[in-house]
Amino acid sequence: MAGTDKNVEDESLESARKARLHWLLINLLALTCAALIVNVFAETIEQIVALAVLMPIVAALGGNVGNQAVTVTVRKIALGQVGWQSAYPLVLREVKMSSINGLIMGGAVSLLTFFWFHQALLGVVIAIAVIINLAVAGLIGSLIPLLIKKFGGYPAIASPLLLATTTDAIGFFIFLGLAELILI
Repeated sequence: MAGTDKNVEDESLESARKARLHWLLINLLALTCAALIVNVFAETIEQIVALAVLMPIVAALGGNVGNQAVTVTVRKIALGQVGWQSAYPLVLREVKMSSINGLIMGGAVSLLTFFWFHQALLGVVIAIAVIINLAVAGLIGSLIPLLIKKFGGYPAIASPLLLATTTDAIGFFIFLGLAELILI
């Protein structure tokens, strides 16, 4: 939805294309930041190739959890059920739910990693990374729409773009950073 709003899709093809291109360029800049984080850990990835295989799991789980929090928050904003001043219970609930799901998914991914790569410590690293990334995704996913709304933007439009890039970058940093600290 990034790059669309309620009026631009009724405009000409060129106007709609330009509006979407603006958000794609912002996305490219943000993705470059995530790529730079991965690049910082290039030597670690070269030493443990399994990290490259597992990185998408950490990122995708964080993105899914964050999207769940964004969806709930945007809906509550649209229905007038939550605003910046009354956001604390919603944010706390999303962080708790995401943390509990992080524990469950971290355990599952840890077992998968152990059976796949036969490295128990790698399983511990990814479990910790998934737990932290999902908790952070719940926090960010609930805060981004609230902040966008507070500053006069359209939460449903900009939230997914900001969320995906943020959870990817944070997930990569946590996972690769833990791998470098614990496994190297």
